[in-house]
Amino acid sequence: GVLNKDLFIEFCLPYLNRIREELRDAKMIYFPKDGWYALESLKEINFDVISLDWTITPGYARMIFGNGQILQGNMDPSVLYADDSIISTESLGIMSGFGRNHIFNLGHGVYPDIDKDKVKHLVQCIKEYEYPKS
Repeated sequence: GVLNKDLFIEFCLPYLNRIREELRDAKMIYFPKDGWYALESLKEINFDVISLDWTITPGYARMIFGNGQILQGNMDPSVLYADDSIISTESLGIMSGFGRNHIFNLGHGVYPDIDKDKVKHLVQCIKEYEYPKS
């Protein structure tokens, strides 16, 4: 199940810190599913990548982590049921919202009945995206 903030801080955070300390040289991605309330705490652990579910907006994540943290995610997988134009709009919003230091991904897995052409369209949108010139 999903822990509330207090239980997460008491029962998960110390062990996440310990794992990170013990495996300092290992590259780590952490995915706090439904863990919007834990982001401030996770910032202190210094995971290489924080993977986000679709309930967290790019702006909120960047407000907490800043532009230096690599973030992964976080399109709602149900968007893949929509028309291609909506998939394009949503993926563009995620790419531009997170900016650089971002790995595009769904905010959770692909549903088994998703049309593979929708996934192909999404991949093409991501491949064609160009970050604004700095």
